[in-house]
Amino acid sequence: MIDRTNGINPTQRPGDSEFQKPRRKAVNSGAEGFARILRQQHLRQQAQQAQSRPLPPGGPSVHFSKHAQQRLEKRAISLGVEQGQRLAKAVDAAAAKGARQSLVVLDGVALVVNVQSRTVVTALGATSGSNRVFTNIDSAVVA
Repeated sequence: MIDRTNGINPTQRPGDSEFQKPRRKAVNSGAEGFARILRQQHLRQQAQQAQSRPLPPGGPSVHFSKHAQQRLEKRAISLGVEQGQRLAKAVDAAAAKGARQSLVVLDGVALVVNVQSRTVVTALGATSGSNRVFTNIDSAVVA
């Protein structure tokens, strides 16, 4: 007699070993998961420290949007005080030329800045992603 139940033997019960799904290894188990979580926490702290450092006096500071902050954290990019100064000067230069939305390249980091509000909209590191096309910008500054 031919069994036409798609390979299921009607005499087996769902509790039998053939019906049990193989158990997968836990994603965040052991030392590997701990190291990953520790690394993420360390990057968050670095990003918070970089954000809490005030930019030096002499001009309006440059702000980072929530999206830009997330991108910096995700891509492990941190900007120091000296880089902040150069970023502010680059935004000043773009504003002097009448730019509205500018791409600022700073030490291998590409930052899209809304010049009028002095806000970094997004950030891309030198090794981030394969899509390196920037749209909706009217100027570029290499700082």
